Amino acid sequence: MPKALILAVLVILCVTPVSAQSDLLDGKVVLFAVDNGESAPFNHDDSGASKLAGLLIRQGATVGMVNWSLELPPVDLIVLAGPTRDYSGGQVARLWQYVNNGGSLLVLANPPDFSGRALRQDAGLFELLWQDFGLRMNDEVLINPPDGVLPSPPAEVPTTENEGTPQPTSTPEPLDPSILMLDGLVALDAAHPLLLNVDPSGMYMHTARPVEVTGSAFTMLGTTELIYAEGNVRELMRNNQYFFDQVVDRGQLNHPVSGAAELNASRVVLVGNAALVANGSGFLTSPPGSDAFVWPDNVRFVMNAIYWLLEVDIPDVLDFPEPAAIGTPTPTPSPTPEVTPTEQT
Repeated sequence: MPKALILAVLVILCVTPVSAQSDLLDGKVVLFAVDNGESAPFNHDDSGASKLAGLLIRQGATVGMVNWSLELPPVDLIVLAGPTRDYSGGQVARLWQYVNNGGSLLVLANPPDFSGRALRQDAGLFELLWQDFGLRMNDEVLINPPDGVLPSPPAEVPTTENEGTPQPTSTPEPLDPSILMLDGLVALDAAHPLLLNVDPSGMYMHTARPVEVTGSAFTMLGTTELIYAEGNVRELMRNNQYFFDQVVDRGQLNHPVSGAAELNASRVVLVGNAALVANGSGFLTSPPGSDAFVWPDNVRFVMNAIYWLLEVDIPDVLDFPEPAAIGTPTPTPSPTPEVTPTEQT
């Protein structure tokens, strides 16, 4: 193992203590892609995924990063945690070769217009996954409308006065970040092992996109019936405007936010939320540096997904200490921060 990787592993072990230490993942190799703005396993900032990496390492896994300039080594799982730039044709081809040869893949992603158009539903990786696995994410953002009421189109404002004088252009109102918050989910398949010991109502996501499945693929988690899928994501980001449009939007129902599929020896799990594994969001702890997760059901669900992908028996118990008091996280409608080379070391 390279010296830099050994040092990074030791740092994670020192600053991310985990109560669920075991040998469940002994011999398993998990690689994180990091060159396209993903959350990096050795980045301890809020946007990093070092807490997830720490959990994996303390359970015996070897954690590293994908080197796209080399052939992929023998690896049990590849994690794509929130890319902000789309994968090149060469990267997609290598991922697809890996999956077709029995590899497992965990993909977490925000709506493409929130992440530089990465991972669009009808191109690249999702196009291939849809054809063979019946699994992809849609190019929408899930909206939690105030008071559960679908928003109506804004009233048209005349651009000129009666005398023909141009009206001043109004400044868009700031976006209420609570509309992007899904502070409670529902089980679409409560019997599935990925939901073992997981209370979906205790989970938290923001800036999420829906997952679509067909054929033998299946869903596990979904939204409450008050959530609708906004199709005009670009307008939401540009002008802070959103309203229900029957042509491009999908109405209030239990929109899936996760899906999985198994084909031959390959397994894939999609989660329509990039921040679910980020240190400062889905894996937030209080106090910092502890294993007292603010959203323990987020952590249990992610770990269950990883156990399933690695074909490891999911443990009956995965407990964490009670977190200290902390304010409710407030999401902002901005792209996930990109990982810089210095953050990856």
